Amino acid sequence: MTGSQKKFQKPFVPIWLLLIMLVFTACSNLSLEPGIESKPDSDVSDFQVQQSYPAPEQQLVEERLQSGYPGLPKNTTPASATVAPSPVHNLVCDFKPPVEVPLVSLEDTLFKATNFRTLPIKQEMFGFGIANWLPDNQRLLVTTGDASFGTISTINSTNGEIQHFADRIDIPSQPVWLENEKAVMFIDVAEEGWEAKLSRGENDSVETVQTNLASAHLSLNPELQEATTLLPGMPPVSLISTGEIKQLFDEKSQIGLSSIPFSSDDAYKFAWSSNGRWLAQYSIHGFLLSDMETKHTCLLDLGNVAEQGNRWGIDAQWSSDNRYLGIITAVNYPGQLVSSTELTIVDFQNGLIQVFKHNASNGSWHDFVWSPYDHGIVAKIAVAQRDNVLLDGLFFIDVANTSSSRLLPDTTFYAGIIGQGLSWSPNGKLIALTCPNGPLCLLDVNQ
Repeated sequence: MTGSQKKFQKPFVPIWLLLIMLVFTACSNLSLEPGIESKPDSDVSDFQVQQSYPAPEQQLVEERLQSGYPGLPKNTTPASATVAPSPVHNLVCDFKPPVEVPLVSLEDTLFKATNFRTLPIKQEMFGFGIANWLPDNQRLLVTTGDASFGTISTINSTNGEIQHFADRIDIPSQPVWLENEKAVMFIDVAEEGWEAKLSRGENDSVETVQTNLASAHLSLNPELQEATTLLPGMPPVSLISTGEIKQLFDEKSQIGLSSIPFSSDDAYKFAWSSNGRWLAQYSIHGFLLSDMETKHTCLLDLGNVAEQGNRWGIDAQWSSDNRYLGIITAVNYPGQLVSSTELTIVDFQNGLIQVFKHNASNGSWHDFVWSPYDHGIVAKIAVAQRDNVLLDGLFFIDVANTSSSRLLPDTTFYAGIIGQGLSWSPNGKLIALTCPNGPLCLLDVNQ
């Protein structure tokens, strides 16, 4: 190489270094650009989904309820069928972020319950669970199970008389009573999967209403007296006793689901408001609220706890006037054991979500039931542990005043399957509850 050539190439060394520095600077600036949440001209659908609570707090709740929950943004493709609803295609419900609220303990309360007693029953009933009171305020729809096989029956609260309706595989799924049919609809297990069946009593044969269900759970629409469940690849449907399927959503509904894994613990549950306006659909995968007047659906954000996971619903019930939705919630990641539970109250009038914290030693909530009259709740909450078994106390919860009072302070109850240990009669006069020396106990309510 000649000296002239060396002189010609030397100036390019600092030029290459300068180019490398410019590229590095450009990359650094790019990484510092704000995300889509802060871009004022971002796509509307992306912006609304990434925000936890899209609507301004000053928006009137009345206007929010009258307009219904928003549907999909324009030009957005409906969600395809997946095991769990995709949050990308379901807008977040317009509620304020969940707030933890410690309950105030009161020694006395205006709520009075007396004459706690065990109902004499002539036969043993293992794995006893309460589904609900029948409209006659006298009989209870109940289940039993030994982890292999189970039964569905009614019990007369005045004399303990049992009427057998059906046998089935033991699964933690509650039957529903169809008053117009004087019949019970329930879920059973077959080789092909979950089936919905109907029984009118021990003298009639059990009929198969629908096979190949995508959920092991039913919920009764009180207004229409129809049972709601899931079929593979479809949004919720109503099952008629004749076997007819009634569509609740149009074919392009954004909450269609495919077959759910064969485990009733993973399946979606449902809860209808008494006026048929709202349908809640929930599991560990998410909590959906559907306005059945507008057919719009949104994801209810129940919040999360750092390093523990998202809060999700185990059992949901509406207050008698449909203002509140009460939910027994847990916080854990899928596959982890549930260590404790809470009671979360969703207020549809004020747009609030409150997570009630109890000062009991454990504080886990195992059952609750709304008063037929007002916004009071009777709940079973863990208060002690004996031989690694949780023991519940019975409490009255005043939702408006966020207070609790212990009922039957000298009595404890074994914690059973969540959501199957309490029921309040429609006329408000009796509370039925599972008890250790029962299996069924009764409590008179003095209003």
